Amino acid sequence: MDETEKIYIEDLTAQGSGVGRGADGAAVFVRGALPGDTVTAECVKKKKKYREDAIVSIEKPSEDRVPSFCGAAETFAGGHKEGCGGCPYAELSYAAQTRQKRKQIIADLTRIGGIEDPVVEDTVVMDEPYAYRNKVTLQVAWQGGDEWQEGSVPAVGFYRSGSHDVTDCPFCRVQAAPVTAIAASLRTFMMQNHISAFDKKKKQGVIKDVIVRTCFATGEVMVIVEINEPNIPEAHKLVDMMDAQVKRLDMDSGAVWSLESFYVAAPGRKPLLIAGKPTVEEDLAGVKYEISPLSFYQVNPVQTVKLYDKVFEYAGLSAGDTLLDLYCGVGSIGLYLTKKMEGAVSVLGIESVKSAVLDANRNAVINGIVDARYLCGPAEMVLPELREIADGSDEEDIESGSDVDYAVRALRNAKTAIVDPPRSGCNEKLLDALSGLGIERLVYVSCDPATLARDVKRLRENGFDFVEATPVDMFPHTGHVECVVLMSKAST
Repeated sequence: MDETEKIYIEDLTAQGSGVGRGADGAAVFVRGALPGDTVTAECVKKKKKYREDAIVSIEKPSEDRVPSFCGAAETFAGGHKEGCGGCPYAELSYAAQTRQKRKQIIADLTRIGGIEDPVVEDTVVMDEPYAYRNKVTLQVAWQGGDEWQEGSVPAVGFYRSGSHDVTDCPFCRVQAAPVTAIAASLRTFMMQNHISAFDKKKKQGVIKDVIVRTCFATGEVMVIVEINEPNIPEAHKLVDMMDAQVKRLDMDSGAVWSLESFYVAAPGRKPLLIAGKPTVEEDLAGVKYEISPLSFYQVNPVQTVKLYDKVFEYAGLSAGDTLLDLYCGVGSIGLYLTKKMEGAVSVLGIESVKSAVLDANRNAVINGIVDARYLCGPAEMVLPELREIADGSDEEDIESGSDVDYAVRALRNAKTAIVDPPRSGCNEKLLDALSGLGIERLVYVSCDPATLARDVKRLRENGFDFVEATPVDMFPHTGHVECVVLMSKAST
């Protein structure tokens, strides 16, 4: 559109676009610009109330701007984006990143949650904010022309922001060391055995993506290769190559890594175990967890300890308490808190993913926790159903020792509940059901400030008071932030 203008950047979106104002007063979003920058930008998309600009030049850089730590990082020129867009805050100093995330939570709790001057503590930072991810999905495509042409190679890495173009990433500083080894093995395997990458436009090819799960305390590694065919030709060769590359890390870095589990996920089928054991084991501050391919588990184990310690502080548990753990995944939060209480509390967990529920119940046994039980089903459906039973049934109508018996007693006794929903937040039915229980303290763990604020507003309407929030930086160099909120039942 050839419209350039000098703009001062005042704010930053979670997606990495600087926010300023044009001469006409309209909001301007400039990808790659940072708060404090003065940039000359060119309009690339114009809407009625805002526009999107591309950086032409940085006239005066922000005091918080730093050199990117990554050679594959996204770069910008005239609206054309090159490179990986996975770390949009990579050129913002770490101190400024954590201030920005706290600012975002305050803004959403105020604007969406309707809370005037919410109490939000400083962001809990990561001492060494690199190599922190224990799970990654590596995208696979072909680069440099059609497959098998001279000069063409498989790209294993990440999408550019806003596209399905894959940037090859031979090394990523936010991933654990085995990820580099797994990606290198896959590139070599595909070249040597003429294994094609899946083409999303043509809907053909074999390898779609690769999921790598790494357990930092035990060194165990799980790989899940997602494919578009019934199987991978010469799959045993790929397993051997990945195994050898991962073992080599022991000699290079001193880390004790081992490939323990290898799955293939074909269309319409559950992940199929090809080699190794069905789960990998992690240890988090003395609590052991078995993790299966589809189970949710926090991606930053170092910060997870800090996150769960804050949850423990907010939960205010006493011996003999009953804890509700909703959207519980593999049971990680409830079991962590129970272990800190030396088994003096009981836990009822609800989770919709069956494999995660199996993991959670097994994890309770592994850790010697006998007073914990996990039920399978959507929390927004299971909790209201259990509440109806608890409100309307006589004791003799419930089979002693059954899951229903345990759950009903838990609902009648529970004073503390924890919710850790997906990014979309909690279902309204669940929030309404919580308000009808005897819950005195509610701890909400969120990975999305906007849906958190929306749900906090609903809970306040249902009789809970907002007490305070603490951001925890689980995802350094990105716009994502985890947040723990304490709410209490309003006094009557």
